[in-house]
Amino acid sequence: MAQVKEFELFHGIVLTKLLRTDGAALRLVETDAKQAWAAYRVNDEAIVYIKYRLKNRETKRERKWVWSFAFSGAELAKIAELQTSKPVWVALVCGLRNIDAGSLKKMQVCLLDAEQFDFCLSSAQGNAPQTIRVEYKPCTSLRAYGPRNSEENRKLIVPRNRLDEWRVPGS
Repeated sequence: MAQVKEFELFHGIVLTKLLRTDGAALRLVETDAKQAWAAYRVNDEAIVYIKYRLKNRETKRERKWVWSFAFSGAELAKIAELQTSKPVWVALVCGLRNIDAGSLKKMQVCLLDAEQFDFCLSSAQGNAPQTIRVEYKPCTSLRAYGPRNSEENRKLIVPRNRLDEWRVPGS
């Protein structure tokens, strides 16, 4: 029996939602296998770059969960290269190690368009590694921030249902 790989499981969350959209067609964009083939072309109109994290930090006092998504210089260069041909959406899958009925509500997908992704990252750092953090509090939208927008009043507010409501380009 073939073993399920983590990236297959967590990429599947995003891909399943996309494929359930009328008229959506996906094609894998070949990238480095070490990056778990993270880029998918959608209807030849856009690219979805999927990244997941299992390790999260829970702050007891604030009752929020925080996931950190580190992007290497090579990943940032690849995303920039992909953006020259099609708009790139970045799906940050916030996963948990133990998947049960209680944890499913805490797992989230933070979908960022190219402008929002760039809003979080500092172009002054070139291709140096950078991190985007995603915060989740029950009953609120997600918050996304990186080196450029880390102050509380500049964090991006991203609806938790954005992937569900996303009008897939070309469909």
